[in-house]
Amino acid sequence: MVLTGAGVSVSCGIPDFRSPTGIYTRLNEEFGLDDPQQMFDIEFFRETPELFYSFARELYPYNFTPAPSHAFVKLLETKNKLLRNYTQNIDTLEYVQGIERVLNCHGSFATATCIKCGFKCDGKDLEPDIMSKQIAYCPQCNDRPKGPSKVDTRSATEILLGEVHAGSDDDDDDDGEYGVVRGIMKPDITFFGEKLPDQFDEALLADREHVDLLLVMGSSLKVAPVSDIMGHLPHTVPQIVINKTPILHFNFDVQLLGNADDIVAYLARRCGWELHHERIPGGSTESPEFLSQGIEPVDHPHSPVTIAVRGASDDDVVEKPLVVPEHWHMFPGAIVTAKDLLVATGEAKVRLAVDSSDEDDLSDDDLSDGNLSDDGLNENESVVEDIEDLEIDAAATDTNDTCQ
Repeated sequence: MVLTGAGVSVSCGIPDFRSPTGIYTRLNEEFGLDDPQQMFDIEFFRETPELFYSFARELYPYNFTPAPSHAFVKLLETKNKLLRNYTQNIDTLEYVQGIERVLNCHGSFATATCIKCGFKCDGKDLEPDIMSKQIAYCPQCNDRPKGPSKVDTRSATEILLGEVHAGSDDDDDDDGEYGVVRGIMKPDITFFGEKLPDQFDEALLADREHVDLLLVMGSSLKVAPVSDIMGHLPHTVPQIVINKTPILHFNFDVQLLGNADDIVAYLARRCGWELHHERIPGGSTESPEFLSQGIEPVDHPHSPVTIAVRGASDDDVVEKPLVVPEHWHMFPGAIVTAKDLLVATGEAKVRLAVDSSDEDDLSDDDLSDGNLSDDGLNENESVVEDIEDLEIDAAATDTNDTCQ
């Protein structure tokens, strides 16, 4: 079973969501959204679709081509090794690559539906509007404004809370327009507030009986329910992740850290398979050009990495020798921070996500050892926030420094 996220499409020119240069950062900077996820909130879309359409061309797969990572998943399918590719991506590059056993967990741009009457069309019918940053209106509802569209001056938070913009001279008139569902075409992407397709639950229920390996590629596993897949699989199934940065809120058996395209090329060669792609030097993993590069995991440091952190008092500085976990294998492009090492080695008291089968084995001491309450113990999002909010006061070394 392969689970792919935005990280496999970054080398194609499609931005990811959560990196410092990703979509959420840009949305915050360019649109001033209180929460960048509001751009993909269904209620926000109903009220202010112009915001989504002003940014949709950045995500629309009009001129992108698949990466070596997509080619590797197709190679698994060709070798009859692929149970199913669960993808969180909406760029449809799996279809361009020719992968047949694929499930779009969050939908895609392939089709679109009117949020008012349910009229469906091919996603390409929306392309002119998307590329010109215009709202795509339903041809059946015929709700396209005949004059200039009225600009909604409320903030993102005010719209989501249903509040009227303060200081407006015509609040009473505006109240009749806000909340009215217009005939607007929405790409069949699963927004926040919408249920995942039924195929997701059905496929996962069937696949859990046959899966013998989970391979996660380019996903931070921070969005449920896709992030819950690991908890639904038998504990005997090995779990491997390929990502630029370590995944700290799940306990993977192996973490392959670095550029996904390089790592899958390395794996193909080690398996004795030939992976073809124009971005691989020489066009394949059997070419002299590729073999001469000798892509290999970086040897683990022979000595611990020492950082200085504050002890019980401001004047008490303690040196912490930290080692890279043996199940982390770093390739070129890997990004590991001191905070990652502190969490991975247990120096920072943050619990890993656990599933319900582990809950009975936890003592009260286990619960008090972390920063989570037992109410939120099984909530992956709470664990993620716990790690992201962790502040480690380093005296001599900035814990945000990275090893690349």
